[in-house]
Amino acid sequence: MFTAIVVAGIAVALWKPSSRSPIEKKSTARTTQVHAEGQSPRDRRLDPARYQRLAARLLGMPGESTMTEAARDGESSFHRMVDSFSSDDFAGVLAELASLEGQGKDPAIAELRLKLLQAWTEKDPSAAASFALGGTIPADACRVIAETWAKHDSTASLIWARQLPEGGRRQAALIGTGNHLASDNPKQAIELAQEAGASPAAEELLGQATGIWAAKDPQAALSWASGMKDPSLKDKLITAAAMSLSDQDPTAAAGLVIDAVNSDSLTENAVVGIVQRLAFKDMAQAHEWVAEFPEGRMRERAEMELARITERTGAKRP
Repeated sequence: MFTAIVVAGIAVALWKPSSRSPIEKKSTARTTQVHAEGQSPRDRRLDPARYQRLAARLLGMPGESTMTEAARDGESSFHRMVDSFSSDDFAGVLAELASLEGQGKDPAIAELRLKLLQAWTEKDPSAAASFALGGTIPADACRVIAETWAKHDSTASLIWARQLPEGGRRQAALIGTGNHLASDNPKQAIELAQEAGASPAAEELLGQATGIWAAKDPQAALSWASGMKDPSLKDKLITAAAMSLSDQDPTAAAGLVIDAVNSDSLTENAVVGIVQRLAFKDMAQAHEWVAEFPEGRMRERAEMELARITERTGAKRP
């Protein structure tokens, strides 16, 4: 009896259950495997070969038009992939794409870089912006970051844009922030376009914001546009305001363009554009209005536009 008790005691002493949980065991096993491979998880994330594989997968993905129905029902395959990216992944793949773009290997690379920057900004705008500050990404990439960030925090986006050094990237970032602000705060968007300096993109933002402002406060917007010193820009901004007003009163909008815009080609294009907008709302009214135009090139172009719309839409001529 004594012998049995001693044997049992020795067995209990020798058998000690592990104090580690199943999760700890699994983690230890994974760590052991990683050490055996000679790479930590972060080392693998920073592996250039891995970024080459990720870039190749992204470049090989089908466009939205060729995606399967299952993929279209949810997120695109692109977004499902990059949703799992860390900031290291975004930076590494972007660097790989920049290298490939420099070699001229695929014309789709530039578009993919912009998509990646947009996705990164949606996920972690501060990290994406810091990457842009420390790198040499092109101006259009700065515009994408600023415009995407402004959707969530326009103040932070603007602060970042103003931190960029003078030049094309700073100009693009200011315009990107302004593009987002234009719909709700057109006057601030105009200020940002002017701060950015003269460029086709800034001029486009000025026109967009002026049109939105005119829809909210026609008198103030037209007064401001009429005070522009640059005759060409003045004509374009007055035209933008008139186009915005044409939905409410196309005749008055056309009269504004004819009276206030000095450029004959811009006047003609604007009036034909107003005819087009009216035709899609009320074809009969558009025909009645054009019939009152004096004979000449503007009337001929307006009639041709109405005929084109009638043929395309199947609308009946009154």
